[in-house]
Amino acid sequence: MVQVQWYDAACFNGSGWNETEEVEAFIDEGLPLMFTVGFVLKEDDKMIVVADSLGPHEIGQVNKIPVGWIKGVQRLKFSVEEVSYDGQRSL
Repeated sequence: MVQVQWYDAACFNGSGWNETEEVEAFIDEGLPLMFTVGFVLKEDDKMIVVADSLGPHEIGQVNKIPVGWIKGVQRLKFSVEEVSYDGQRSL
């Protein structure tokens, strides 16, 4: 399980002609820094592939993040415990 910090692409959604000042302000904002947490499905020199949920025969949302966009990857430690519907925890 990992937390990936990565810079996302952004586009300016002005309609028609864009005012120079608005475009310059958009450029100065920089790129949005995103955080993705999940299970690593694949990791190589081009990308890391992370899923948010895993089941016995299904996989939830999958993100392919290019290596060049990644600021950092933190490996997370976790323990598995079951929680019943009455809120009681068991290991």
